[in-house]
Amino acid sequence: MEYTTQHIQTFFKVSHQTVKNWSDQLDPWLSVAARPGKNKQRHFDDEDLRVFSLAQEILGKGGKYDEVKAALANGSRGELPETSLTLVPSAVSGQVLALRDTVQMMGAEIKRLQSALDEQRGRDRLLEEKLVAAESKIEKLNREIGRLETGKGSE
Repeated sequence: MEYTTQHIQTFFKVSHQTVKNWSDQLDPWLSVAARPGKNKQRHFDDEDLRVFSLAQEILGKGGKYDEVKAALANGSRGELPETSLTLVPSAVSGQVLALRDTVQMMGAEIKRLQSALDEQRGRDRLLEEKLVAAESKIEKLNREIGRLETGKGSE
């Protein structure tokens, strides 16, 4: 599974800066994706989590990075912490973010379309009122024509 820095923060209950420090200090023992270079997002795998688990264990007991590095050099790794937290793989979280952006764009488009629909309904009402007035005028004119024709016939 692949994890982001945010996943590591959540998994180990540490700050972003702590993940950065661990990544910088323990770089030789991390996967290539966990050390992509400047201004690129890190991605961690299960083995990276085991490295961080060992670091958290040693540093949490007051140890120093030199002790963590020595233990890693000797092949030691920590255990993945037991947790009820279900982490979402970074590929899925990327999809979720993309979907959230799409939903926001669609929401804005719905508002725009609703506004256009409201405007069109207003124009339709105005045209209906004009149509009713025109039909009434036509009816009056037809009555007038009928009256005039009736009046002609009596002359």
